[in-house]
Amino acid sequence: MATKQQRILVKGAIFLVLVVLVLLLSHYGPESFSFLGPLGEDLRKLFTTRGNFSRFLASLGSYSPIFFVLLQALQVVISPLPGELTGIVGGYVYGVTFGFILSTLGLALGSWAAFELARILGKPFVERFVKEDLLKKFEFLTTNTGATIFFFCS
Repeated sequence: MATKQQRILVKGAIFLVLVVLVLLLSHYGPESFSFLGPLGEDLRKLFTTRGNFSRFLASLGSYSPIFFVLLQALQVVISPLPGELTGIVGGYVYGVTFGFILSTLGLALGSWAAFELARILGKPFVERFVKEDLLKKFEFLTTNTGATIFFFCS
């Protein structure tokens, strides 16, 4: 069994690897619309006049992938942000492959942050906002049956 300090070090190392990966992809990855070659510049001018989010990402230059990954992570933690829209825009702006990589990286980072927040805040935090009868209704999700249900739903 790993000690608490070892677990913190492993989590910190994973976080640093993810951050370095985002920075490397931002620096060495393609610029917005560059996957289309010379036609990409014309398409960026054509399509970003209508898409504010796409235009905003393109205006960030080499920092746009970092912002996009952080936005993807944030939309996992703060659920009202539209995740489907950001995923589609990522594919549109960065291309299918690079958009998929950035989107997946952001979603993994956000999921990790959400799980860590849940672990830190715990059930007492939830009990402040949710009625006791509703908590009892979903208590079965904390058992092995609940884990199986979540596995098949994802």
